[in-house]
Amino acid sequence: MPYPEVPPRAAHPPVPYGAQHVPGTPYAQAGGAQSPGTPAPQILGIVSIVFGIVGIPASCCCWFIGWIFPVAALVAAVVGLTQARGAEDSRHRPLLIAGAVLGGTGLLLVAAAFVAGLLGTIPGLYDVPGDY
Repeated sequence: MPYPEVPPRAAHPPVPYGAQHVPGTPYAQAGGAQSPGTPAPQILGIVSIVFGIVGIPASCCCWFIGWIFPVAALVAAVVGLTQARGAEDSRHRPLLIAGAVLGGTGLLLVAAAFVAGLLGTIPGLYDVPGDY
């Protein structure tokens, strides 16, 4: 027994990139959402603040993995600042700058913890004469 024939589909015009298709209409509506893959600078500002805040205690207690959060805060802040460079609305710039400052502070603390750890391996560095 042969397969039944499938009726041809109605031809719709292609939907442009970034436009939203409204069901029941053959055309896409203009406007659309932001292009995927480029988060808004406000979201990047929040991410950089959160990673910067988490990065400060993490860099003090465990320098060997504590560098991840400050670096992530700096990367998110730099990407957000480059996206916000041409934007007219700059309400999110303070978040990005604060995230960059917190990320930089976290990296400085990671470096200080690393140096303190290296100094702790030198035998006799912290010995006080007469204290045995």
